[in-house]
Amino acid sequence: MNGNRLGNFFLILSVLSMAALGCRLSGRPTRVESQEEVIPRNGLESAEVELRMGAGSLKIQSGTSEFMEGTFTYSDGNYAPQIDYVSTGSGTGELVIEQEELTNFNLNTDYQLTWDLRFSEEIPLDLYLALGAGELFLDGTELLLENLVLDMGAGEATVILGEPLQGDLRVSIQGGLGQLNVELPAGVGIRAEVTGGLGDIDVDGLVRSDGEYVTPEEYEGPMILLDIEGGAGQINLSVNR
Repeated sequence: MNGNRLGNFFLILSVLSMAALGCRLSGRPTRVESQEEVIPRNGLESAEVELRMGAGSLKIQSGTSEFMEGTFTYSDGNYAPQIDYVSTGSGTGELVIEQEELTNFNLNTDYQLTWDLRFSEEIPLDLYLALGAGELFLDGTELLLENLVLDMGAGEATVILGEPLQGDLRVSIQGGLGQLNVELPAGVGIRAEVTGGLGDIDVDGLVRSDGEYVTPEEYEGPMILLDIEGGAGQINLSVNR
């Protein structure tokens, strides 16, 4: 690694370690709390969802007859999520769930922040995710994703995409410091542009063509269009067979 790349690496590391978390360390005792939230469907036909978490574990999948069901577990009441949902009355909805900016961040072994979210398989979603540090697991195989934007800080993210597609699925991922795993379905056209990054890129099931990674075969119909800007971590792209 040359001097410039090494300098960039430590710059990213310091920024993600301090600014992305935006917090002050403390070691006071903790008490784990948990809450359940349900947002009914009520005729909802499409939705925009924005999820912002400073540091923790975020899991997203299908598995509810309502619009959303969620379990939120946290080791301090200050870490409770802020949930804001608005229905326009015309079949569309906007959901924002965010973690309040932390001023006292408990870094002892009791720290816990977990969001386990389940969305309807029948409602098209525009999904925006911002994760400062931690772990993301997104199983979109049964979700009707129309757009997906992921802003990843420090940690590991696994994104699983499925079919059939309602239209072209546009996925934009801004990588950080850690590992990004993207699993793609077979039988659909895929075009992936991967730029930047200080880590390795491992690709399975796609071929390099004109600066992009694409499916070897040509497919008719909707495509998955990936735009990944890497950070200082590992990027794994694979097509499920």
